[in-house]
Amino acid sequence: MAKMMRLLHLDAGRKFFGVPALKKIIDSMARAGLTHFQLYFSDNQGFRFGLDDLHFTTEFGEYDLASCLGDGYWEGPKRPSGCGGWLNTADMEQILAYAREKGIEIVPLLNMPGHMGCILEKYPHLRYANSRSSIDLENPEATAFALAILERYVKWFADRGCKYFHFGADEWSNDIAPGYPDEIIMGIDRIYQEGKIDCLTDFFDKCAAVIVKYGMIPMAFNDGICYAADKSFRQVDKRILVTYWSKGWIGYDLAPADWLEKEGYGMINSSTDIYCGCGCPDWNGRVQAAEKFDPYIFHPNSKVEKPVGAMVCYWSDRANADGQDDGAAAAEHLDKVLEAFGRAMDRSE
Repeated sequence: MAKMMRLLHLDAGRKFFGVPALKKIIDSMARAGLTHFQLYFSDNQGFRFGLDDLHFTTEFGEYDLASCLGDGYWEGPKRPSGCGGWLNTADMEQILAYAREKGIEIVPLLNMPGHMGCILEKYPHLRYANSRSSIDLENPEATAFALAILERYVKWFADRGCKYFHFGADEWSNDIAPGYPDEIIMGIDRIYQEGKIDCLTDFFDKCAAVIVKYGMIPMAFNDGICYAADKSFRQVDKRILVTYWSKGWIGYDLAPADWLEKEGYGMINSSTDIYCGCGCPDWNGRVQAAEKFDPYIFHPNSKVEKPVGAMVCYWSDRANADGQDDGAAAAEHLDKVLEAFGRAMDRSE
């Protein structure tokens, strides 16, 4: 049996992480035996990696994302780090080279069709009704816009030898409730109830096709992959590796992990049980949770027979909690968590 991928997901979209902190995190990953660094660089609270050319053209018009870079907007307790920072291509080239030297593969993550709020501030006409963060999946201009951005970034990373690209795919339009963020209505459930879930499937398939076109393996969170385990709708492209974080909750009926495996999807355990992030009040508790982690048990208690990998996630929802430190505190705290996660993975294989 092939060894499992061992990943760290870092939310470097809401919070700015400078090159020194990213290199320190890569050092910790290498010592702990991790193999892949999933670098999340765009969310509602920030758009943190800029290509040299961010001018895009589709059949519907021209767009320029250069002014979108930096901090996004406040969203209840979710806040940007406040420094306005972002990585340029020279920075990212350094990170890729350093990771390669340490035996770590970079997995870039550009989230869509939700969590695009920082970008959509400039293009509000592409939003889904009542959502600040997500494109309208029934608007051809909006989907063409997102796919053009995706293709530009996929090509850039593919040209530099990256093998995987994650397109997010989680929590589309989770901000449409009148009382958001205190009140939550999940957009994926709404379009499912309306019989329109195929528009999400179609978009996911197009994202996967763009990534495969450049010789890369597509990855996505599990939210919209075969929603509600309902086989009366067309299933999403099975070339997508599913990073599985949650079975959902009342009003958000995500397909069980073991069910998805039986349907033919490759599964990566990204359980909320070992989440950590900015402002964490109990890092010792996070270390202990990582130490006890079983990569075969997916949230909430689902046994997957042959997981492709497992992933620790560091989220920056409260990106200002550690101040404008460019990720220094996170790099320090993550070291022991990654050590514990590495030991847990060693015991499982």
